[in-house]
Amino acid sequence: MNTTTKPQSAMISDDMLHSVISQIARYQLTTFAAAQQLETFEGHGFRFVKAALKECQNRKWIGSAWLDSSRKYWFLQRKGAEALGLAKTRTGPLSEPAKIRSAGLLFFCLLGKRQRHLLMPSECRQYLGGEQQGGLPSGYYFVPDESRWLGLARIDAGHAGRWDRVVQSVREDVDHHVKISTLQQLISRRSFEITIVTVLPQKAVRLRETISRYPDLNRIPVKVVACTELLQLLATAPQKKGR
Repeated sequence: MNTTTKPQSAMISDDMLHSVISQIARYQLTTFAAAQQLETFEGHGFRFVKAALKECQNRKWIGSAWLDSSRKYWFLQRKGAEALGLAKTRTGPLSEPAKIRSAGLLFFCLLGKRQRHLLMPSECRQYLGGEQQGGLPSGYYFVPDESRWLGLARIDAGHAGRWDRVVQSVREDVDHHVKISTLQQLISRRSFEITIVTVLPQKAVRLRETISRYPDLNRIPVKVVACTELLQLLATAPQKKGR
């Protein structure tokens, strides 16, 4: 009787690998925790996901770098973009500001209590027409449940920062979006929201209190969430190795 077990790499399908690089193309990066959230890996353990990431790297579809002092992130390489049929997309390691912004969107969408789906710029056209241009991840997200909400996430990476600048930025966002004709139906039924993603819970509380004092911000629901996953990325340099 042959009891030889196939190596995990032999069990990994191309569809699984494409799910990994598709996630990276959407968010500009992924982490191990985020890759584990992919539906294609449901029922599979840590070693299987690790093997899938390794296989993507062996094919030169993705590369890796340090996110912070203990976590790696994976980014898309040119061959990975070609495998997805993406002629024009960002590849290679990210700059520090881009890494922080992309990680904030990834954590906000995939690692929170409420699952969200970041929209690629091309997917925003049905909602925004020509309002959204290409470039960095748009920040617009979709909530894939019965509520069918659309939102815009703004990453506030400052530890303390100036409250007035954050609030003024949100006021400008509200003024801009209430004028977009393709959003009128969503806004009228309170199904479009703007979310400020900040790092510290204390700052989130302060921002909520400050925002509540501005009646003009009631035209669109404005939420503030704390993403402590970003704290280590902002506070430390990548020195100590880890998963």
